[in-house]
Amino acid sequence: MTNDNRTVSERLDALESHEIDPASVATKEAVKEALKEWLDDKFLMVGRWTVNGVLAAGLVALVYAILIHQGWKHD
Repeated sequence: MTNDNRTVSERLDALESHEIDPASVATKEAVKEALKEWLDDKFLMVGRWTVNGVLAAGLVALVYAILIHQGWKHD
């Protein structure tokens, strides 16, 4: 990745004057978009696992509390 200190308008001017290959820019943007979508999907999956884990722990705590309240003794 190169460090480009040009402003957006300078980059657009360079693109229009073909200093930058439009195909490489389009490819780069497509890869960035695909990577962003993939990462969004992974973050959603981690979020689902987290919610499911919290719900499972809550269910276990509820069952434990009910059992203790009913006189279950764990030795």
